[in-house]
Amino acid sequence: MVKQLKGKGFSGSFAIGKLPPRAASDKPVVAPGVKAETLGDTLPLIITRLCEPKEASYTLIKKYLEQHFPKLNVECRPEVLKMALQKAVDKGHLEQITGKGASGTFQVKRFGDKELLKGGALEGAILTAITAMNEPKSCSTTLLRKFLVETHKDSKAYMLVNNLKRTLNRCKMMGWMEQVTGTGLNGTYQLCYPYYPSPAILFPEKQTQESEEEDSEEEEDDDESDYEAPPKRRLSAHQRLRGGRPPNQKASCHCQEISPPSQETQTFSQESGPPCKTP
Repeated sequence: MVKQLKGKGFSGSFAIGKLPPRAASDKPVVAPGVKAETLGDTLPLIITRLCEPKEASYTLIKKYLEQHFPKLNVECRPEVLKMALQKAVDKGHLEQITGKGASGTFQVKRFGDKELLKGGALEGAILTAITAMNEPKSCSTTLLRKFLVETHKDSKAYMLVNNLKRTLNRCKMMGWMEQVTGTGLNGTYQLCYPYYPSPAILFPEKQTQESEEEDSEEEEDDDESDYEAPPKRRLSAHQRLRGGRPPNQKASCHCQEISPPSQETQTFSQESGPPCKTP
């Protein structure tokens, strides 16, 4: 910032001063969990999340899972994905718009503000895939204003709305978005280019939770692997011959020891002759 100390017009003395501190309301508006500089950087992500209804075909869902969820091994086991989609339709969590069986287009059903599709890792991956691969991605300006005001409560509402209006006009002039209905800040805007965010960008809070669970499981596995059983004691050749007993230990015998005959029970001596024979 240049400040004129004395004089008028181009005559006089000038000094370079410091810029005034930036107000909190002038900070760039971004989607939660994503670092960006301007609203235009995160507006495609916000529209992807807010777009309703969310629907995608089986081919697009399978392609997204193969690229971003390799652990599910959908490429080699497509029947697992087909069974999961069919069960979700039977439970009423998904609605099959076109096709039969596992082929066709599937739409996420909602109850209020929450999706009905819940379950394990496969169901969560399917929900992420449908949200990311949904086409076309469009959203009304009413939902955009509501989202920005509720997300950034520390900022002034009129400044958020003005920033949104400038960003939408710029995106429309650049050909990035198209106003489908309405005029000005009223109506619906739609993305004009393909945008398929990864799970880490689309739902960063879920990825953080999954990574923490994986780290805890790895720590438990490491603790179990650190414990080693004591090595078995080897027997020497002499102990193997004695049946595994140490050298000083005698074998236990259940037989009674035979004591040597006493003098009373000894046989006849040499002085005495053989016993007389009875007639």
